Amino acid sequence: MKSDSQTHYFSERERLLGNCLKNSWRELAFALAGNEEQPEFSGIISLADPKLLPFLEKPGVFLIIGPEPSLPILHVGASQGPISGSLWARLEQTPGEGFVWRWEELSDPPPTFAACLTFERGWGLILSMKTLVVQQLGRDSEGQFFL
Repeated sequence: MKSDSQTHYFSERERLLGNCLKNSWRELAFALAGNEEQPEFSGIISLADPKLLPFLEKPGVFLIIGPEPSLPILHVGASQGPISGSLWARLEQTPGEGFVWRWEELSDPPPTFAACLTFERGWGLILSMKTLVVQQLGRDSEGQFFL
């Protein structure tokens, strides 16, 4: 069971990530001035949670996130078709119900969660959106993403 401080940290990271993705979209939509679509943000969801499935069937930008308590952003990807193909091309499930990068036997930190920003009609903007998300997130001196 999570402590109150862990729950607060998780919620705060989810809020910051949601704001980052939404701000990136607003910036892109403003630049294109005419697209009124509001993409849907999944929140931070466990890779094993069935609630993630509807988001994986749409095009959009996705983030692969590591475990709590730090919730590191391990990868930012995009797909102009269903996200599921791009996401699962990178990950595979282990017998212990965990996940690892497809090309590694052990992932440190392990991919644990995902967050998606999905689109119904704006699929042509997805790669630009990914670029804006990466810029919004920033990177540290080791090339790791941070909020």
